[in-house]
Amino acid sequence: MQTTEEVNIRAVNQDDIERVSMLEQASFNDPYPSYFLSELARDNPETFLVLTLNNEIVGYGVVDRWEDHDHLI
Repeated sequence: MQTTEEVNIRAVNQDDIERVSMLEQASFNDPYPSYFLSELARDNPETFLVLTLNNEIVGYGVVDRWEDHDHLI
């Protein structure tokens, strides 16, 4: 039997923040709070991306754009 897994990268939306926050908490000793992740999503709609596997968010990344530089989170 062969299974097909669907991998996708897409822009985050506010409905994703709870799952992204869960990943953040599971991954880091000092995780960003969900309100900050929500602000990052609002302020960086083109550069906050989520990785999905079979429609489940399994990863994320964001480039936070500042005036004089960009910050990869």
